[in-house]
Amino acid sequence: MQLISSNKKLARTLSRLIESHAEAKFAVAWASSGNSVFDLIQEHTSRITRAIIGTHFYQTHPDVIDAFQGKENARFVLQPSGVFHPKLYLFTSEDRWEALIGSANLTSGALSTNSEAMLLIGGAGDDSTSVRNEVVSLIDRY
Repeated sequence: MQLISSNKKLARTLSRLIESHAEAKFAVAWASSGNSVFDLIQEHTSRITRAIIGTHFYQTHPDVIDAFQGKENARFVLQPSGVFHPKLYLFTSEDRWEALIGSANLTSGALSTNSEAMLLIGGAGDDSTSVRNEVVSLIDRY
């Protein structure tokens, strides 16, 4: 378990997770293009098995909508009651998983100037699969 509270470390961690795991799922309130992490997601789009992105307050960039529009594994959320506001990232491989949970959306601000805090958790084999399964279930419910 690790606390990530610097923008550079968050960008490095997300990049490492995208490149080193076979599959990725995420649910975020907002997303933007024009940053290295989004570029990496675009390069590894086949690894994204579920992308749930909110659109409240017009914070999600149109380029992100264009990139995911029409993909079966992507969904945009405009929640009429309350605000869709999760920040969950799950990365899995055959024998291990890692998740980032905290305050950072998939935005350039979160990766460069915002004050963010994310908890990195993970497991291997059969240990802690209940937490992984709960994260999977939550993202899939969105």
